Amino acid sequence: EAILAVEVERMYNKDQILNLYLNESPYGGRRNGVESAAQTYFGKPAKSLTLSECALLAAIPQSPSVYDPYNNEGHELLLKRQKRVLDNMVEQKMITKKEGGDAKKIAILDTVKPETDQFENMKAPHFVQYVRSQLEKQLGKATVGRGGLTVKTTLDMRVQDVVQSTVTDLFNSYLPNSANFDNGAATIVDNQTGQILALQGSRDYNYPGYGQDNAAVSFIQPGSSIKPLVYANLFKQRSGQNYGTGSILPDKPIDQIYGARLENFDHRFKGNMTIRSALAESRNIPAVEAMYIAGQQSAIQTIHDMGNKSYCTDGVDKEVGLASAIGGCGLKQIEHANAFATFARGGVYKPVATILEVKNSNGDVIQKWKDQRKQVLDPQIPYLLQSILSDDSARAPSFGRGASGLNVPGVRTFTKTGTSNLGTKSKDLWMNSVSTKVSLSFWVGNHDTRAMSNALSSIVGPSVGRIMSTIHKDVFVPEGSWKTGDWFSQPSG
Repeated sequence: EAILAVEVERMYNKDQILNLYLNESPYGGRRNGVESAAQTYFGKPAKSLTLSECALLAAIPQSPSVYDPYNNEGHELLLKRQKRVLDNMVEQKMITKKEGGDAKKIAILDTVKPETDQFENMKAPHFVQYVRSQLEKQLGKATVGRGGLTVKTTLDMRVQDVVQSTVTDLFNSYLPNSANFDNGAATIVDNQTGQILALQGSRDYNYPGYGQDNAAVSFIQPGSSIKPLVYANLFKQRSGQNYGTGSILPDKPIDQIYGARLENFDHRFKGNMTIRSALAESRNIPAVEAMYIAGQQSAIQTIHDMGNKSYCTDGVDKEVGLASAIGGCGLKQIEHANAFATFARGGVYKPVATILEVKNSNGDVIQKWKDQRKQVLDPQIPYLLQSILSDDSARAPSFGRGASGLNVPGVRTFTKTGTSNLGTKSKDLWMNSVSTKVSLSFWVGNHDTRAMSNALSSIVGPSVGRIMSTIHKDVFVPEGSWKTGDWFSQPSG
């Protein structure tokens, strides 16, 4: 630092150095210069700042990533440094001791404008903020904070607009009050690449209190929508008895195996059932038996291999036992959508992606998306599950025929719903819909995990149907990436 200081003094006079310090130094995030900082944090020009505000800004440049006022973890350090600035000003007789003391008494951070004010009119703010957080992890906060990066993402605004308008319409309808839910999220993944085309992390980014929280990357229990992955593990070839869609599993009390009382959603037992019927009707007991037969650890490993890397990894989730067969652990929606895309890729896993390319201020490419793939399932297994989850006749006894969302007019899909409960009431509602082109994962629930009324996943069916129908007919058909009637090819074997 001493050598650099000497070099700077040789190149610039004092006024030039102060000019650089005030106009080009980073003041947290992508705010360079004190004027930018003043407008961002206090909504006023630098010349109108109070003493307390000036001292706060003067404290930032030494370590802008730590002292960023929007970095909650650094608040204590920032206030400590602001007070040191004021003490130095008193010591150097720039201000009186009383002025410094009065400035310290002001709860200055309470006057900083909310970070969300910066994102007014920003497109896909949940997605943008998620990409930023990824870049900070990969490149470092300092690199991202300095700015100058050009980032090309995977987002398709045509698809994003459909998702966003559909979610808005859902929360403008009678359904949230009727079923007692206040939040939702949706993620769409391109099957062939694993790239996220659309992401809506809440009902509205600007919704007071929790709109900025990104539910698409939060831990939420998936309910029965995890079951296809459990059966995928059971369908693997192994020594001894092998299982397929016609194999029989008993739908009967298994409390001794499960370790607690276990029932189906209708509180009935249907006796012996084919796996096709058991999964299509989303029976709980056969799914738990499927995990028990193949082994819990084996099933969890398969779930991770398919893309749900976070499932049963968060704290107490590791202790849920066989409840993990019916959604007893939390997972992240972006991973869940990509796990269903693994089915669509014929058992090939590809990492979920948001960034295509990053260039620095010189135009040099410093990061670029690479197509990575790993065969995690025999292609026959996804084909069997695609068949079950698109079989309207098999699910008819529980869901009826032609149910909205489970059937999308003009678009062939396979679909799995999910409901997690709190006591006897629904807590989370899911619907995962997959075509040959994309995988959509849609969730509604309460931001504070309160239970809903007696709500079913069918509530989100019309929203899922509208999204899938619109993006295929209005986006994918015109660009030639999908055509009506597309379906999965039967693999050899």
